[in-house]
Amino acid sequence: MRGTESWHMLWKEYEEPDTRGAVGDACDGIRAFTQYHGAEPVVTIALAIAGAEAAEGLRDALESDWALYTP
Repeated sequence: MRGTESWHMLWKEYEEPDTRGAVGDACDGIRAFTQYHGAEPVVTIALAIAGAEAAEGLRDALESDWALYTP
């Protein structure tokens, strides 16, 4: 991506009207956690674990039949 807009701001343009806020809902807890706790080692480990769980969820979602029809 180019430009100064962050990816989550760009994604908001593509969210479906009935799911608006899904990106924010999924990321707000992580943003709040990192802003409050900074870059402490325990935060790094927690983010790695959360990222792994998110990757597993994404893998499961992409194995679904609907994923074939989703841009």
